[in-house]
Amino acid sequence: MRAKNKRPAHRANYNRVQRQVYLFLDRDITRDSLHQPLSHTLQSQTVPRNSPLSAQRSELAQKLISTQESTLAPHLAANCTTSSGRFSPRRRRMLTRAGKQAPEGSALRADLREVCEIAQTTLDKVRKSFAGLGTP
Repeated sequence: MRAKNKRPAHRANYNRVQRQVYLFLDRDITRDSLHQPLSHTLQSQTVPRNSPLSAQRSELAQKLISTQESTLAPHLAANCTTSSGRFSPRRRRMLTRAGKQAPEGSALRADLREVCEIAQTTLDKVRKSFAGLGTP
């Protein structure tokens, strides 16, 4: 007998929850259907206003980059060329001196000669890269 009494209570709870779910879905769908046209209207008004601003931002960014390049590149080129020009001969002399102290035909002497060649090649590439930037 108790099982029969519980069923109507469960059924009532189920019906109440079902009604709340339907109300929630109804409110949600209504809100979305009202929000979508408003959102579309606002977006269609905002995009044309932002388009010129975006173009101006791009133009200003290009001007800033070209100004920075024209201002900094010559100084950077001069500093790098000067620094590499000062330190490279010193390194080469140190490597040559160390190579002369190493035994003739040793692996160390060959390695030092190879390192010296790599350093010179790298220096030549750096100088060539910075030559295009110009000097102040």
